[in-house]
Amino acid sequence: MKPSFSVTTNIQIFSHDILRISTEQRKRCIIATYVAWGILAPVCNATSVIVIIEQDKILIGADSLWKNSQLQSKLQCKIDIPRQACSFAIVGMRTNPTGFDPAAIAAHECGRNSPLTEIATSFAESVRKPLAQALEYSRINDPVAYERDYRGKVVLEIVFAGFYQGKPTGAVKTFLVDRAGNLTENQVATIPDGAGNSMAILGPQKAVKQFFSQNPGWKAIPHPRLIHLLINRVIATNPDTVGRPISILAITRSGQIWVEEGKCGPPDQ
Repeated sequence: MKPSFSVTTNIQIFSHDILRISTEQRKRCIIATYVAWGILAPVCNATSVIVIIEQDKILIGADSLWKNSQLQSKLQCKIDIPRQACSFAIVGMRTNPTGFDPAAIAAHECGRNSPLTEIATSFAESVRKPLAQALEYSRINDPVAYERDYRGKVVLEIVFAGFYQGKPTGAVKTFLVDRAGNLTENQVATIPDGAGNSMAILGPQKAVKQFFSQNPGWKAIPHPRLIHLLINRVIATNPDTVGRPISILAITRSGQIWVEEGKCGPPDQ
């Protein structure tokens, strides 16, 4: 069956299917050049992240290329696994001269024995002020970069995934800056959602949409291979900001295993 679209704010959903796609606003890496005080520029990554919730398993895939605003690059694991019940991946601003560190906040929130929707909500409450401060720093110290890279765009997005009370679940939280310069946010989106959609795709979208339109039989592809194919398509069209190796983590009721390690290692390391 050909998937149809229903649209909500900043999110497109493939109804009757296992696909969630965010807007084209997520295509660009959020980069700002910071020169004040001689502090290092912030780390940012376009990042391609795909999460699929199966009946008894969760798959999380991500690329490994990190770049800062000075165009320096490195390869690093982008899937964080504080504990089996709560793993996460972040798209957008990762560090900032103000000390902004959403990964540390997310890891702390993952320690809560709560549903992932509550963890995502608590993360939002904790990250909102430091994110606003980081954006204000950019607006004051580099207004050109702020206008180019922040205003009217998604600035931070995170997906949490894990088992809660025996069920595999996921939760996505998105922050944006509107055209007026106000920091806004979407409500926490759950995976699966009320329509049964069980896939979340964060990061660049164009190549993903093309893949689905060009491959009508994609639903028959085994999920680890599907994740690999999709991220490879994103890498091919965004080689400067998204890059190999690809990491794929499988989470089950009994533990975690790397389907593809990429730049990640065993969960206990």
